[in-house]
Amino acid sequence: MREDLKNRLLQKAKTKASILGVEITSELESDLVSFISQGVDRMSSSEYDSTDDRLTAEKI
Repeated sequence: MREDLKNRLLQKAKTKASILGVEITSELESDLVSFISQGVDRMSSSEYDSTDDRLTAEKI
């Protein structure tokens, strides 16, 4: 389930970048994946299980 959150966050970041006219290079995408993975992996079980905390994490 954490992988699903990571994928949703990556897609939101890509969408936001596209809206802003920012090109996502493969290097930048790799850095984004790493950054998002670290953040989601640091979420405690209670944070991850909390709908409010997940929604907060998904806000960009």
